[in-house]
Amino acid sequence: YLASFERGYDLWVTDLRTKETKILAKVGSSSSNLQMSKDGKTLLMVNNGTLVKIDESGKVTPIVISGEMTLNEEAEREYIFHHAWRQVKKKFYDPKLHGDTWRTERFTYRRKV
Repeated sequence: YLASFERGYDLWVTDLRTKETKILAKVGSSSSNLQMSKDGKTLLMVNNGTLVKIDESGKVTPIVISGEMTLNEEAEREYIFHHAWRQVKKKFYDPKLHGDTWRTERFTYRRKV
């Protein structure tokens, strides 16, 4: 369990038979949720914004995550334009739109994307 002692929260263990309590790992984190691994041998937690794993001996190891994203800005703008146009047509369309049709306005605004 996590308990605050001195600086921040640390990971503590209590032996229920002997009632002995000790610090398993000094993590000094803010309050966080613990998640046990599927095999039950490792704890996972967010420690001051970093994902870490803690093994049975109390060793704290950061988990490094990296990812890449390819962004097609033109395609994203195109999608957002068509989505917004369909939503306005479906939910907010005013048939008296200053004498114009919403279909005509689509082509007018489409050139600006």
